[in-house]
Amino acid sequence: MLENATLARPYAKAIFAIAREADDLPGYAGQIDLLAALVNDQSLAALIGHPRIASSALAEVINDVAGEAFSGPMQNYVKVLAENGRLPLLSDIARQFEQLRAAAENVLPVQVLTAMALTESQQQQLQQSLAKRFGADIALTTDVDDSLLAGVIVRAGDQVIDASARGRLQRLAQAMQHG
Repeated sequence: MLENATLARPYAKAIFAIAREADDLPGYAGQIDLLAALVNDQSLAALIGHPRIASSALAEVINDVAGEAFSGPMQNYVKVLAENGRLPLLSDIARQFEQLRAAAENVLPVQVLTAMALTESQQQQLQQSLAKRFGADIALTTDVDDSLLAGVIVRAGDQVIDASARGRLQRLAQAMQHG
């Protein structure tokens, strides 16, 4: 069976193309987030995949609940997702849409794990440094990981920069073993 991410990809690309054509990436991002929230709501989630509920009826319910929050193309998109049984993939679709949007807007999401909370000034310095290194605007999120002892771990796309004390100790242990 194909992974959800693989199944979601063409649907994410399709709505991204529609959003780009409409020159409204933020607006469509909001609509996709709303759709994902609706699909994950317990009362609607129970209807998805129910054998007695037609896909057209399900799409109509979702579009009615969303009301005017959904544009015409988004309402049609809901119908296509329902007809193809892809509503359960909305979390993956939304995530992939955001990745496409970030790439189009030259924004790189970066997660930083630190041993201690960073001050606002430290976050700004780190963000500027990362922007220079990666040549993109940085959407920085920071989390504290007590197991790091000291230092930071930076995850930017598929790159990981481990400048933590724990990482250095692990590399030292490996070097000693392979001597």
